[in-house]
Amino acid sequence: MKICVLGCGNMGGAIINGLRKTHSDCEMEVWDTVLAKAQEFEFEKVKNPLEWFSEGEEEPDAIIIAVKPQVIKEALTAFEHAGTKTLWISIAAGITIESIEKMLPYEAKVVRVMSNTPALIGEACSLYSINNLCNDDDKKTVEYIFNAIGVSYEIPESQMNVATGLSGSGPAFVYTIIEAFAEAGVAAGLSYQLALKCAAKTILGSAKMVLETNEYPSVLKSRVMSPGGTTATGNIALENGGVRGAIMSAVISAVEKADKLGKIHK
Repeated sequence: MKICVLGCGNMGGAIINGLRKTHSDCEMEVWDTVLAKAQEFEFEKVKNPLEWFSEGEEEPDAIIIAVKPQVIKEALTAFEHAGTKTLWISIAAGITIESIEKMLPYEAKVVRVMSNTPALIGEACSLYSINNLCNDDDKKTVEYIFNAIGVSYEIPESQMNVATGLSGSGPAFVYTIIEAFAEAGVAAGLSYQLALKCAAKTILGSAKMVLETNEYPSVLKSRVMSPGGTTATGNIALENGGVRGAIMSAVISAVEKADKLGKIHK
């Protein structure tokens, strides 16, 4: 499979590294306006996008658009002579499939993806939507790429802003929780480094329990609490502090912001 990555920032770089580690059969081209970023990945040759569709060269199976939303239109001007085989995959937040379609010179197969920064360690949660020209093989291409950096799930595009607020912004909210756990541990007497490790490992282990047991969090929580015990007392403090509501509000606020950004970029 031949894949081209346009933009070598954090997410573009994570995809490049994930594909390299997972798929030895993947042929890649990369490009960034800051040439040094593309060269960091030590490809034998870094081509300009205009060369990706040069005469006699095999057309890419997919081009991953990993540039900032505000420059995506400019970035796509290099592809006015692109062929019809290529699958266009955008990871730009707030840019709709319809908007991408209008930026391309013909009716194209377009996919919109919302991933997140744990892609950098191969633990991303990526949600994707396709346009009506895509088929099952195109879905397999998307999953071939994004399962290399974590897991991927298909959703309707109408839910993409929800994916942005939950999955895209979610890591930042979790980091705030880890930070709070660690600082509480320090206040209770642990060193910061030990408290931080305990906090992160506790959240990691708890998340794995949800995924691997397929139990609802409420069921798993009930198994930790004993009558009149420390966990039950601590859980009352969480409820009194409005933690549940605050987390829900953070996600909903991020979703609403994604809605507004999407309207700006239309």
